[in-house]
Amino acid sequence: MDLPAAAGHPHADSLLTWLQSYVMAGASQRTVRDIRNDLFASSRRYRLRFFDQRAHGDLMSRLTNDVENVNQVLADGVVQVVSGVLSMIGVRR
Repeated sequence: MDLPAAAGHPHADSLLTWLQSYVMAGASQRTVRDIRNDLFASSRRYRLRFFDQRAHGDLMSRLTNDVENVNQVLADGVVQVVSGVLSMIGVRR
């Protein structure tokens, strides 16, 4: 994300890009942690019969892949959307 105020500083763009990535990575990790905790809590409410009727590893694989997809969207996708919106409204140089 390029900011006009950073134009006078040669390393400001790199610093702002790093800061944006760092903040989004932290936010996505906290969100994924919360989702995993919620999934674990909700899985404890099921009866054992629910788990006995499903193949070993299917549930864990599904949950792991779905949560990882959410993590990728939060870490990468949101940054791209914000950058795109700011570019469209003319914040870029």
